[in-house]
Amino acid sequence: MIARSFLLFVGIAIGGVAVHYYDRAEWQKAQDAIDIAHQAAIKQAQEQGSVEVKALQQRLDEFEVKALLDQLMIDRYTREIAKLQDELSSVKSDLEFYEQVLPSGPAGGVSVRSFEVVQEGPMLSYKLLLSRHAVEGSTFKGRLQFIAKGRLNGKPETVDLVPAVMNAENELAVPSDKADTKTLLKDRATSTILSLQFERWQQAKGNLVLPAGFEPEEIVLNVLEGKHVRASKTVIVQAP
Repeated sequence: MIARSFLLFVGIAIGGVAVHYYDRAEWQKAQDAIDIAHQAAIKQAQEQGSVEVKALQQRLDEFEVKALLDQLMIDRYTREIAKLQDELSSVKSDLEFYEQVLPSGPAGGVSVRSFEVVQEGPMLSYKLLLSRHAVEGSTFKGRLQFIAKGRLNGKPETVDLVPAVMNAENELAVPSDKADTKTLLKDRATSTILSLQFERWQQAKGNLVLPAGFEPEEIVLNVLEGKHVRASKTVIVQAP
């Protein structure tokens, strides 16, 4: 009887110890699972944080590069503006020098600095340069007039010349007589070519149409303001 009681006690003790160790093992498993999950969460947070840091660093680098490029562009444009200002100052100085060396008469007066004419088949090619002793803030408005002296059908003749323009048939408009010349000179396209509006200097070049059969000998350039001739120059026609 005593032996049975002892064995029962031992069995109960062993069972209790086994249950204790089993519960502890289960608790340890649960604790390990919690630790693993915690470590995984920490690792994920670290990885996410690393990605965000890299993204922020990339944006920072881009902003720094953009700021550097912007500064380089600012420096470049600053240098170019300074260079242009120096060139403008030099041009103004040259202009003042030439105006002193080549005075163009009284204030507001217009002068023909150069005028060249070369015959090219049925047309005359011209180049001219006008200058003006400008009054501050004033503008000269006028027009050019070209008069040719030569021979037509063997006889002396003086004719007004018109710029080379195309007619309605897309052909070169050649005046047939003086009345036709007047009509062409009133044409809007022709008036635009001959009109002048400048303060100090004016360059112009183009072609003039010769009447059929006309042999030019000299060309007179008149600078008109209204009906008044403000400047004039005559040149001999140069052969091509």
